[in-house]
Amino acid sequence: MGEGRPVDEHVYESGANIADHQRFVTASADDGQTFGTIYAVDSSDYPSGGLPSGTIAAANGVLAVAYTAAAAPRATCPCVIFETSTDHGATFDRHVVPTVNAASIPRPFITADPNVPGHFALTILDATGTQNQVYATRDGGSTWHGPALVGEAPANPRFKPWISFGPSGQIALVWRTLHGTSVATDPYDVWAAVGRDQGYHGVVFSAPVLVSSASASYPPGSNGQGDDFSFVLVDHKYIHVGWGDSRSGLTETWYGRVALSTMTGPPSS
Repeated sequence: MGEGRPVDEHVYESGANIADHQRFVTASADDGQTFGTIYAVDSSDYPSGGLPSGTIAAANGVLAVAYTAAAAPRATCPCVIFETSTDHGATFDRHVVPTVNAASIPRPFITADPNVPGHFALTILDATGTQNQVYATRDGGSTWHGPALVGEAPANPRFKPWISFGPSGQIALVWRTLHGTSVATDPYDVWAAVGRDQGYHGVVFSAPVLVSSASASYPPGSNGQGDDFSFVLVDHKYIHVGWGDSRSGLTETWYGRVALSTMTGPPSS
């Protein structure tokens, strides 16, 4: 940690109600042995209203949450709310993310830069469901750049993304691409890309790279509910990807890694 940088030694836990998807957060100061007060991440002015409840991230003494709101002051909703807290969720500073051509009900996934205070990125799907959109902020959500559009050809449906900052400022993104139109029956692949935030120009990504070694679909009768797991981490050498698929007939957790040295080429479009 740099001199004067706040150190957040708290562990955060977040969960959502299965009935209305309202999300809550709580913090632990003793490595998860005990947890404090549980706080709702939305508010009466920025209610989630049963919409997808988003994700959390924390770095540099700041907890960040992004979720889908049913209403917000001076905004057309459903909309993406980005908020930060320096008191472990007791109070939040909220901003409406200025999305462009986003999904009608955008579900955000968020990441925090461990090295640069105020630097965050989030991803949602576009209005067609065929492109990942990535937005970035360097001032804690007051202003945003993007969207960067990420997705390989052809423009098939994308789903289950995840996003993560790396140790030297890389932004890793993973997603699944459907070969068809039905998540319940059609096979999919897993793809990844890595980018860097170029400030005013937004995040510039490498060409996407195929991670999975075989296309897979969910088991018959699962109605597309085979798993709810996608994850990506990046270190100084590799992107590490986790996902679920059913190539063996059973839904299993799979792992793949891609060397950063192979993530080259022009920005995705």
